[in-house]
Amino acid sequence: MKRFRFWKLDAFTTGASAGNPAGLVLLRPDDSVSDAEMQRLATQVAATGFVTEVAFARPVGPGELALRYFSCEREVPFCGHATVASMYQLLSAVPEYRGLPRLALNTSKGRLEVENRIEAEGCVFIAAPEPAFPELHVMASEAAAALGLPVVALNRHEISPDSVLPVCECGQKCLLVPVAELDALIACSPSYAVLRALADRTGIEVLVLHSKQTHLRDRQLRTRVFAPAFGYLEDPATGSGNAALAHWLRRSGAWTGEALAIEQGPDRVAPNLVTIRAAADGGLRIGGCGVARVEGEYLLH
Repeated sequence: MKRFRFWKLDAFTTGASAGNPAGLVLLRPDDSVSDAEMQRLATQVAATGFVTEVAFARPVGPGELALRYFSCEREVPFCGHATVASMYQLLSAVPEYRGLPRLALNTSKGRLEVENRIEAEGCVFIAAPEPAFPELHVMASEAAAALGLPVVALNRHEISPDSVLPVCECGQKCLLVPVAELDALIACSPSYAVLRALADRTGIEVLVLHSKQTHLRDRQLRTRVFAPAFGYLEDPATGSGNAALAHWLRRSGAWTGEALAIEQGPDRVAPNLVTIRAAADGGLRIGGCGVARVEGEYLLH
């Protein structure tokens, strides 16, 4: 039996919204844990929906951590919401890290910086991975059918039914699906099995539905994010998926500002809130907060 420091955290919650649950395991530098053990722990806590992913953080130097992520099925290259929630918890409440101005993270997507803006803005900002734009040739009509959306629900000003939808990889391969009206976006209720079949057939890992219609006046976009490739249906608040969308909007010239305010999730009146900020180095930063719901030790048998 092995013991690990463990938190169950909710990312991007406003207090009124539920956020997105993630697990954090803070390893000691000399903790011995295999890939199989990390996957087993993540499967135990994520398979029931208690969390969607588990982040394993290991100190590797002053102000520096190595991070790995696991869903209930497999290792995930990068998980934005788990990173935001975990770094918020470390920088706000864990004595070894509380109050540090920044942290450096070593991930499979490269070295990423975390900026502590908790006192000034009530959040942390993490660097988003560099984007790639693979061509996976998924038609808009094919995606709409898999989502159970009528083709007329798509935003015809951005895409036609016989067009290929854009894909941006920013941790995961994200298919970007424009939806015209908020009502259609909220009502979308796809089948996990159908979306999983689409993912297996095309190589798509995540579907990011987005609309310019929002419930909150200070938000520019509403999104919903489905992640069938990782063993669950919907991600209620997403770092990497929203960053992928922001990368695409900036590349296409549809977003030229400094900050993109996004509301996310199926709850019309209490969405989760994600902020994407353009950085001076040309990259993007994912901003959000986290709330600890459970803290203690996890016993891995």
